[in-house]
Amino acid sequence: SVMLGTTLLTLTSCGGKGGSGGAVPAQSNPQVSTEVLTDAGIYRAVLSPLNTGLGVSTSGTVEIKIEGDDVRVKSNIIGAPAGVKHLQNIMVAQTCPDQASDTNADTVIDIKESLAKTGQILIPLDSDLSSQLSGNDYGPIANNAGSFVYRRSASLTQMLSDLLDRDPDTLDPIVKLPAGNNMLALSNRVVVIHGVKSSADLPATVASFDGVPAEPLVPIACG
Repeated sequence: SVMLGTTLLTLTSCGGKGGSGGAVPAQSNPQVSTEVLTDAGIYRAVLSPLNTGLGVSTSGTVEIKIEGDDVRVKSNIIGAPAGVKHLQNIMVAQTCPDQASDTNADTVIDIKESLAKTGQILIPLDSDLSSQLSGNDYGPIANNAGSFVYRRSASLTQMLSDLLDRDPDTLDPIVKLPAGNNMLALSNRVVVIHGVKSSADLPATVASFDGVPAEPLVPIACG
């Protein structure tokens, strides 16, 4: 899972002594604790392959650096299906699917079985990190060797503003942050890479969404 960034904790306490000449109990003022939470730090997801029975073995890393208002994301992926557009998403939960997630036993972990473990999509790693919906049809295309590199940056303020906005479609797999939550909390998330070739031999039982072909949504790596 995505590793911990930086948390700043300030703890202040004060107390006093009893008077002289006897067993006067010491008296202390109540302890004052001020906790300042921030998303600042470097987070790295180390990806492991999923659905290797389809002839893919995708791995790599996704690294996110947050410094001030600057968010920078970079992916380095190998072993992905060549010539295929690969969607990348940061999910709500912190658990990756595994073979036990294939609840209908058709040998493929499909998008709906994957979402049952990872939760919904929080941050699409697409062409516009500042918006969940703008640019979310973008995905890097793996080269002939099955590799791709992805680099994008955004304003943390703009990202959080969008993530706390009203959800325009509560039935789709993309979800907003809970009201009042002003942190990405990346250490509690996982990243999923999707996409197999259109010629992949998928069982008819592999699920998708609203007429979208199943192949672009099949998860191939998670970390």
